[in-house]
Amino acid sequence: MKTLILIFLFLTSSSMFSIELLDAIKIDENTLLLRFNDRATYKTNLSNDKKNITIELKNTKNNIGKNSVRFNSELIKELFLTTKQEILSLNIILKKSSGFNTFQLPYSNSIIVDVFEWSKVTDEEDKFRSGLFAYESSLYKQSINLFNEAKEHINAARSMLGIVYLLEDSLEASFNQLSIAARNNSTIPDVYAALSQIYSEKGSQTKSDYYRNKFLNKLSIKDTNYQYPKLIFSKSIIDSLELDEYLDTSNVDLEVVANNNRFSNLFDEESNRQKTESVAKNRLENEDAFLEMKSFLKYIIIALLLIILFIVSLYLKWRKSRVITQNKEAKANFEKELDQIKSQVKKEGGLVVDRTDTPKVNEYTPKRKEKKVETQYGNLTKVSNIKTIDIDKKIEAKNILSKLDKNKAQNININPNSSDLDNNELKSKLYTKFNVDSSRNNQ
Repeated sequence: MKTLILIFLFLTSSSMFSIELLDAIKIDENTLLLRFNDRATYKTNLSNDKKNITIELKNTKNNIGKNSVRFNSELIKELFLTTKQEILSLNIILKKSSGFNTFQLPYSNSIIVDVFEWSKVTDEEDKFRSGLFAYESSLYKQSINLFNEAKEHINAARSMLGIVYLLEDSLEASFNQLSIAARNNSTIPDVYAALSQIYSEKGSQTKSDYYRNKFLNKLSIKDTNYQYPKLIFSKSIIDSLELDEYLDTSNVDLEVVANNNRFSNLFDEESNRQKTESVAKNRLENEDAFLEMKSFLKYIIIALLLIILFIVSLYLKWRKSRVITQNKEAKANFEKELDQIKSQVKKEGGLVVDRTDTPKVNEYTPKRKEKKVETQYGNLTKVSNIKTIDIDKKIEAKNILSKLDKNKAQNININPNSSDLDNNELKSKLYTKFNVDSSRNNQ
């Protein structure tokens, strides 16, 4: 018993003082991938101005051969590496204030540093990044829920969902999500390592080698003998995994099979195994050709859409100018026909009233002087004309009264000015109406 304890203490102490190596640094847009030879322990820090990310790794050695790496991305400017007392510090200089996620992958021992701009984070991306925080804190249940909400819009969320399912021993759910993520060309390298292990455990070496090569290419590893850690699957879980069932439900074209018992027969007959692997290999080649054709068709469709939009814009511009030209021509033809009708009506002796002209508001019209009316009394104005008419009426009234007085004086030998006569009342009314002086009339 003591011997076992001593061996255990020796192994743990040696692992504590082992040196991890930083083998490579890769960048994909604003994402850094730090690849180590073993699982590294690290802690991160963000400066107050959010422009400097510091990652400290204990017992880690810089194995890339340089202390600074300059990048040309939207957010990352430069990376500096310094070593002090067996602590490797990575200082990531950012171009603007940003946020970041860091998480470690189980197969490649890589640490992912994903830098992002807070103002451009969508709702789905916010769920994805919250899932990464939960994953890094080993809160797998919470991360599964968050990755599930973002997987339809972000392929990296589906990739991480498959990896977390794998860590939770949900092999069927993991295989389903990892297969779809691989079809969508996932940028998470451990997706292909996980699929390679699953196919290897199920006995499909061709598929396993295919995904293993993709895993090595994603990490830029040229050593074909490179070995990476693998998860431990129980035999019951592997045996219960039915790849054929998930062929239809996930809409992922994986491998052509002859029957449901193919995996159990792979080791019975070598010829059948080789035949199946040959069919699978051909299928994979066709699949890659299809993916390339699909990508090519996508660019062709985009180009056609741009050409159609350009043609439509030209047509709309031509139609607008054509409508303007037609309106001008119609107006000119109308005015020409109207002038012809006017001239025809005038020739026939008719009257043409032009109502199209509108008076000018600001046009000044001088006031015309009224013509003076010539009368027997000379040049008179409108007011003096009225007075002249009254005088004429008075003269006429005097003449009538004079004739009346003479007529009465001849028939009746009584003084016409007497108050006893009947016509005195008539005379009085005439005097009053025409304002005639009776004494002047009698003279």
